[in-house]
Amino acid sequence: MDRLKPLPLLLLLVTFCRCQFDACRSKVDPGWEAGPVWEDSACQPPPANMKEAMQIRVDPPGVTCGNPPERFCTLENPYLCSDECDASSPDLSHPPQLMGDRERGGLITYWQTVPWSKYPEPLLANITLSWNKSLEVVDDLVVSFEYGRPTSMVFEKSTDKGLTWQPYQFYADDCMETFGMPPKRVSDLAPSNVTRVICTEQYSRWVGAKEEKTVVFEVGARLRVFAGPKLLNTDALYTRLQSSKALRDFFTFTNLRLRLLRPALGGTYVQRDNLLKYFYAISNIDVPARCKCNLHASRCALRDATLMCDCEHNTSGQDCQRCNAGFESRNWMPGSFLPLSRGTANACEAAETTTKCECNGHSNRCSFMDFLNVVTCVSCKHNTRGHRCQHCRLGYYRNDQLPLDHQDVCVDDVVLLASSSRDLQLSLEQFAAECEAAGMRISTSKSETVVLSRKTVACPLRVRDENLPQVEEFKYLGVLFTSEGRTEWEIDRRIVAASAVMRTLYRSVVEKKELSRKAKLSIYRSIYVPTLTYGQELWVVTERTRSRIQAAERSFLRRVSGLSLRERVRSSVIREDLRVEPLLLDIERSQMRWLGHLIRMPPGRLPGEVFRATGTTQDTPERLHPSAGPGTPRDPPGRDR
Repeated sequence: MDRLKPLPLLLLLVTFCRCQFDACRSKVDPGWEAGPVWEDSACQPPPANMKEAMQIRVDPPGVTCGNPPERFCTLENPYLCSDECDASSPDLSHPPQLMGDRERGGLITYWQTVPWSKYPEPLLANITLSWNKSLEVVDDLVVSFEYGRPTSMVFEKSTDKGLTWQPYQFYADDCMETFGMPPKRVSDLAPSNVTRVICTEQYSRWVGAKEEKTVVFEVGARLRVFAGPKLLNTDALYTRLQSSKALRDFFTFTNLRLRLLRPALGGTYVQRDNLLKYFYAISNIDVPARCKCNLHASRCALRDATLMCDCEHNTSGQDCQRCNAGFESRNWMPGSFLPLSRGTANACEAAETTTKCECNGHSNRCSFMDFLNVVTCVSCKHNTRGHRCQHCRLGYYRNDQLPLDHQDVCVDDVVLLASSSRDLQLSLEQFAAECEAAGMRISTSKSETVVLSRKTVACPLRVRDENLPQVEEFKYLGVLFTSEGRTEWEIDRRIVAASAVMRTLYRSVVEKKELSRKAKLSIYRSIYVPTLTYGQELWVVTERTRSRIQAAERSFLRRVSGLSLRERVRSSVIREDLRVEPLLLDIERSQMRWLGHLIRMPPGRLPGEVFRATGTTQDTPERLHPSAGPGTPRDPPGRDR
């Protein structure tokens, strides 16, 4: 088995190979005590220079020089016709395979055609490169010409192994005269038309045979439209590739063909008295690409002179395009780049291990997003989340003693409250006994003690002869609690989180002119505001935090309205124009609703008891935040959360 030789010096290949989608299985830490687990993920083979595996055919027959032997000149020395092409001599022959050989020791070898001796009949030559396998180009296709680049040519591709062909790009010294197309460069293209077939004059005008030898089909420049000038934003590139089938198909091919239509003329008209200087000669063709394996393989190899994917995810076929026998419980699907950065394997599974909706018994509803090739569960129950309801929601923990499809597999943590350390220790001992009776234990590594007091008060607690750490702050259900009971830090955290959301949405949503105000405000209400105001019922809004909240609100709305601070338009005018209520008013309403809920809460409910509790100078309320493992009851014995 021959491995394809990697191509190490291409910038895009290094970027693509660095970390993403290079393994079909990866370790994922779901946050359980059991540690990381292996999960299938989308994968693709590394790029390689595919000239190592290509087959070359030249048409028409007899266009290669040397049979019979003949002399030729060059454009730079048109009257020194001392060079010879002889197919019977290894040193003087120029066969097609020299376009794909490895040139060693600085010796340049090349394929060459017969001279244009039959002028004005066109000198035409077709070079077909075949792999008998679907490939995905990942960087510039480069063709190196000796003795001058063609005046006009066409680069074509086939996706069905040569049955049909479509143009990739046109090349001419005068695009309008030759092909009836205005000249363009790839740099002129936008994300909406990056797959457009263009004609370029960049590689056809005469500048000297030695100075400029290469003709390029620019792939890297097209990818930079999405990934940025330095190809650093690969997340945006993979997202666009996944969402656009046309873009994926544009970079896919099984065969390539160069149609050479007119040789280099040396910057002048054809000189009929010396036609021996007009011919084609190609020394090298670089094809940086990877095997297309539908994101089901991380390796590709030559087997019996045929490229084959080493398929994973219970798939098979040259392109991993079908499920293995016995793993056909659902239709085959290609892998998906999303969600980043591991993607979705969409592995084939056996019938006896797959239900109609693969949600581990936590949902009976699924949604297949066709344009993303992703199947995801909808409305996961039993405190689970994930596209297969395989993870626990925030604030819940995996019970490792139960199978994944058990309704109590994700259990809540517990908060114990008392007005003194002695009472809290008694509650803790009672809770530990209840856990042991149920076959569980308190995780001392995840349990902490907080004293709600403006003064430093010690609260020593023990579980199984182990001291629990006393901390000044801790997060519970995503909210930061401090021992002093202050909320300024939590409000600052929410503002920072909201700012991060706005940075993420800035170019794709906020500044995007194609989106209407209505759509932008919908995103503002559904994403930005919930992120900013999460846990707002507990906030104590001071003058400082009030101004910061208003600044965060103003920052988003001004950008939606297209106004800057320099225009000095009052925020009230902007809100009125957008028909948006002040955010502080919404926060006040939410707090009043929660206050009414607490007042109406019957005796015995823990939130109501805490609300009505009063501290004393002798006793200070303590709070314990233990986590029981491997699982924890939803509520402490005899208590309501």
